[in-house]
Amino acid sequence: MTASLLRQEIKKLLCRLYSASELALEAANHCLASFAGKEDPKSSMDEVKHLSRELIKRHEEIRREAIALIARFQPMASDLRTIASILEVSYGLVRLGRYSEDISEVIESFGSIESCALGIALRTWEITKEMVSLALKAMEDMDVDMAKRVIEMDDLVDRSYDNYVKRVVGGGEKSPLCAVAITLILRYLERMADHAVMIAEGVVYIRTGKYCGHPA
Repeated sequence: MTASLLRQEIKKLLCRLYSASELALEAANHCLASFAGKEDPKSSMDEVKHLSRELIKRHEEIRREAIALIARFQPMASDLRTIASILEVSYGLVRLGRYSEDISEVIESFGSIESCALGIALRTWEITKEMVSLALKAMEDMDVDMAKRVIEMDDLVDRSYDNYVKRVVGGGEKSPLCAVAITLILRYLERMADHAVMIAEGVVYIRTGKYCGHPA
């Protein structure tokens, strides 16, 4: 009876997590729209900030409930792994919101960067957005194979950032404004990708009890 009740409470906690994940994805979508010139940067940044604050609030609610479950039920094995992973993923969603906010601030602060060669940033953005979407879907479905796909995709984002930095250092980027703006955006995308990986690793850990050990 106690185990059944605990699982019901964990299910409720997961539902809260899935709801928060939708906010994180919405924040990322606003970033993309602003970056692609489909939304006003200032309006987009205001909305992303609002979503970022809401993610912090949701995380605090999830954290309090998770701690209460641990104190009340003293879970073991897979149940404890699940609660621990929920906490970690919830924090990862907060960071995704924060990085979306950072990217929005770069776009708003630098003004028009349409004259920059944005191809590498746009391609990296699409990969990162796909990683975030897949990681959240993997969490919802508890799909280990999908989670592993996310982990494998991380090298693509890392490579994009490294290649662009080498291009800047080598004098391949002539505009200082473009160099700084794109480097910052790629760096934040790299961090977003790392947190997508962290979410994916949470899925693997819940299902298998094995931790992949990717640095966040």
